[in-house]
Amino acid sequence: MTKLFNTFDLTINHRSTQIILDVANLISNTMNMHKTTLRSNNLTQPITKAEIDKTITINTYNKVTDPDTQLILDNYLEKHLGNANGETIAVIARSGNDVVHLYEYLETKYGSKYEIQNITSQRRNDITILSAIGNNLQTLVNNTAIQSWNDFESMITTENLRLNANSRRNRTNGTMPSVNKVTMEWLAEQQADAANIIAELNDPNQQAARVRKLQMSLLDTQTKKNNLLQRVMDAKNAKLKEKKADIVVCTVHGVKGLEYDHVACFINTEAEKSYSVTDENKRIAYVALTRAKQTECVFCTREKLVKDFEAYYQAQP
Repeated sequence: MTKLFNTFDLTINHRSTQIILDVANLISNTMNMHKTTLRSNNLTQPITKAEIDKTITINTYNKVTDPDTQLILDNYLEKHLGNANGETIAVIARSGNDVVHLYEYLETKYGSKYEIQNITSQRRNDITILSAIGNNLQTLVNNTAIQSWNDFESMITTENLRLNANSRRNRTNGTMPSVNKVTMEWLAEQQADAANIIAELNDPNQQAARVRKLQMSLLDTQTKKNNLLQRVMDAKNAKLKEKKADIVVCTVHGVKGLEYDHVACFINTEAEKSYSVTDENKRIAYVALTRAKQTECVFCTREKLVKDFEAYYQAQP
């Protein structure tokens, strides 16, 4: 097994049927993911053409918004929606944009009768402005006359504005830069020691030590803020996934560790310019293909996988 998949040492899957795992193995081999053959813990299902027809289909697609792709998805979902056994259904997309398109489509088509839920995990936007200011702090001090707290505060906020003006988001949106709230909070904390900060920054024997102390304070504040944001985001995501819906729509990252009775998954199996599928696409495909317990409808971007599946199908009684 490659180093990439050394975390997937277990060969027994306690979730999926053997037919689903056979197809996962087939796709894994085509993508050169790993050499381990996944085996199901449930060996009661015979592997026949009739059982394959009931369990899995593989289709090629270009975009999730293509009418032909949506028709195949509709046919699959309508076989399982409204079942009396409370079986779960998931539609797993490759990207956040695909999730948005799929959710909007499914909500429009089925929302009046069924509950459609987007459980894509929200991601925090890491605070990085403080460490960026810290990285430039010694140069700023060298080039600024700091005679008062107002001078120090102006130096920090001006650098904050400069960094924000150069950020990709502001350049793209054409918005005016502003001083980050976290920067103003940090300055308010430091103001209690303003006299010592100004004196030491103007003392050649103490300046380097004071700059280092300020840099560590900036980094410490940034770390604490990001940890708090992560805890809040984790709580929101956990609550989001507790809610039950008729159809769950999500990226692969959002369903890692989860399982569903019926899964429609969109995976990227195309090779890049290096003629090999990227490691990230391999990981995404592996997770997506092993979420289903009963049936699966796979949408892939490589025609060869459909041909490989057909060969597997024809080899069965």
